[in-house]
Amino acid sequence: MSGASRAPAAPATEPEGPALDEVDETSRLRAQVHAMKQEMARRDAVLARTRSAADHSRAQLVESIGAVDAARAYAEERLAAALAAHEADREEWSRQWIGLKLENARLRERLQECEVDKELHSR
Repeated sequence: MSGASRAPAAPATEPEGPALDEVDETSRLRAQVHAMKQEMARRDAVLARTRSAADHSRAQLVESIGAVDAARAYAEERLAAALAAHEADREEWSRQWIGLKLENARLRERLQECEVDKELHSR
């Protein structure tokens, strides 16, 4: 009699309802974690490529800046040399101009002397 009042036991091969739901939830969460890991790996790869491209661009920019600085320094040197040469030419032309004016004044003076001599000899 003591065995008759008990409820019949469920078969051992069938999982209980809540346990089956937990297994499904665990599988779903594992699949989500796996998908998230794959997405993170994909994003890490994209980030690595982006960083590599940025590093390459940065290196090219530094190289370009160096080339521009060198060109600017060369241009400044050439400009300074051209300005110095121009100033030297200007000073030389100024000396020559003064020399020409003095020579012109001497020639005018000589011409006047010649005209005076010509008048004296013609009398």
